[in-house]
Amino acid sequence: MAKSKQKGQMSFDLLFTLIAAIAFLTLLSSFANSFLTQGTDITLNTELKTILLETHSAIGNAKAFGLIHEFTSETINSEKPVECTIKVTTTGISVESKTQGKSVSYNSLDLTGIKIENESDGGIFPIGTNEFRCGEKVTIKGL
Repeated sequence: MAKSKQKGQMSFDLLFTLIAAIAFLTLLSSFANSFLTQGTDITLNTELKTILLETHSAIGNAKAFGLIHEFTSETINSEKPVECTIKVTTTGISVESKTQGKSVSYNSLDLTGIKIENESDGGIFPIGTNEFRCGEKVTIKGL
């Protein structure tokens, strides 16, 4: 009779160990997914800031030296396609990823006297109304 109690106890111990292992692996998987998501967000923010800095530099050079500058921004490298938009106003530049809901911007800038020719639309737009996609070729004119 003592042996059957031990077998029952052993089965209970194995079942408890199995449940504990499943719970541990579930928590570990959740932690790993959270870590990967944070890494992806950091990479996206870094790429948006890089595009913002490149755009600011191109516009700044065109304005400071009265240049005509052909400019094509980088695109976001990602496993999933991520579209981003660059918006330039008389007071700032912003880069936004609408699919991911993230944006970065420089504000309180003086960008008067800049014209941007959007090659895909074939027109020159006043700076206050211009918006173009990342990777799209534009011509920046400093007046």
